[in-house]
Amino acid sequence: MCVFCSIIKGDIPSKKVYEDDDTLAILDISQTTLGHTLVMPKKHYENFLEMPKEEINTRDFIQKNYHPYDGDESFLEGPTDATNKLWSRVQELQKEERAKGGVLDMETKVVSGLTAYGAGYIDEENKELEKVVG
Repeated sequence: MCVFCSIIKGDIPSKKVYEDDDTLAILDISQTTLGHTLVMPKKHYENFLEMPKEEINTRDFIQKNYHPYDGDESFLEGPTDATNKLWSRVQELQKEERAKGGVLDMETKVVSGLTAYGAGYIDEENKELEKVVG
């Protein structure tokens, strides 16, 4: 039995956000992004391509569950010092890139591939400020 079928059956606990006869929506267990929700059909499919487009009516799901927010942005957190520092560096690099005709730098000796290079950073000297999310 696949993990999603186990969740739907209730063998694996989950935090339900929405449920109807055909669809289940649960909070992602990882929650890399607060509120990240997984929407799945209750009918089992081997892969996404097997599922008919009509199986999960995403538009209907959103229309039934969408609640507009009429407040202001006061609930948002401002950028961190790290974000401001990195964004400033990005803007410097963008200016440099434009001055070079649109290409900041180019590797011409190494054949590109998934393992050809290590991690890339906006600013190698400040890489501890960068966080991968999602």
